[in-house]
Amino acid sequence: MGTNTLTDGWTWNPDSPPNGQVRWTNDTITFEGLEVVPNDDCTPKNMEVKLHARTIGLIAASAEELAGYLDENHRGEIELPQYYSSFDEFGDAEGKAAHYGPEYDEDGRRYRSGVAADPVEAALRSLNGGGQYSTTEYVLHDCLPTACVLTCSSGAILIGPFRDPIAE
Repeated sequence: MGTNTLTDGWTWNPDSPPNGQVRWTNDTITFEGLEVVPNDDCTPKNMEVKLHARTIGLIAASAEELAGYLDENHRGEIELPQYYSSFDEFGDAEGKAAHYGPEYDEDGRRYRSGVAADPVEAALRSLNGGGQYSTTEYVLHDCLPTACVLTCSSGAILIGPFRDPIAE
């Protein structure tokens, strides 16, 4: 695997992904045309929750491939909390730190998709390296019901959605 460019002025070597916040696998998977290096089971630094394997992934695709994914799936932007300590208030879901997306049908059942605060925080900490951050430097692309994307000048991370069944 070579060096990839995702955003203007940004390159990283997927053979040496950022570490210290999240543990990454040595594998590359393909998700809707994007090459992704998924996370491994871990507890991200400065967080108290376990991040299950393949919840988030470093995007190792070209800028064109990422732009294509966003062109096809982008529904808007999700506001990020100003501070890490505010992630428990993330999103618009009642009683759950999450942002909900559209309802959809699958296998004869109705679901609502969403993106939870913990994977978003882990992705942000991975791109930021910990410490303070400015919300103006990051964009959380709402691509629900499929995976959302967190971007900044230093990279992009795919964030897997959850789905909640809707009672009939």
